[in-house]
Amino acid sequence: MKITIVSGARPNFMKIAPLCRAIDAAREAGKNISYRIVYTGPQDDTTLDASLFSDLAMRKPDAYLGISGRDHSQVAAAIMLAFERELDELKLGFCKVHAAFPQGMDDAALAGLNIMQAVRTGSLVTLVVRGNSAEASDYLLRQGAVFAEGVPLTLEEVFIHEMEAVGYDYNNILF
Repeated sequence: MKITIVSGARPNFMKIAPLCRAIDAAREAGKNISYRIVYTGPQDDTTLDASLFSDLAMRKPDAYLGISGRDHSQVAAAIMLAFERELDELKLGFCKVHAAFPQGMDDAALAGLNIMQAVRTGSLVTLVVRGNSAEASDYLLRQGAVFAEGVPLTLEEVFIHEMEAVGYDYNNILF
């Protein structure tokens, strides 16, 4: 069984810590159970200092949705959209990312990504990579991109990449 636990603020970690420890104990006892922690806020949230997780005897979040703001309606909507994308990427195992490199870029800048497809149009690079969009975007920003963002895959792109993953040459399929 795979469980996704979502935490929206620092106090939520105190509430989910016993659940995480119980799942860890069940897994150590031989149960087929695992979990992921998804934090709705940004990875650099200063309220989530390292001592919080060590004090609660739990690991840091596996994913960060990066949502913040003051308008509750906008924050709730942004969380729902980001969480849906997170689950889609988890299910698929790949994502699409746009990045802008105004000064151009060297192919070596992409060496740290598992690229399935790359398209360059001027200073914009569109990549389909294995993994999730947050990690790919962070990597591209560290490589000098001035902008990097995950975007949803179309159903056609999902189909094509799923077919390639199991060894089919989609160019030979009649549409």
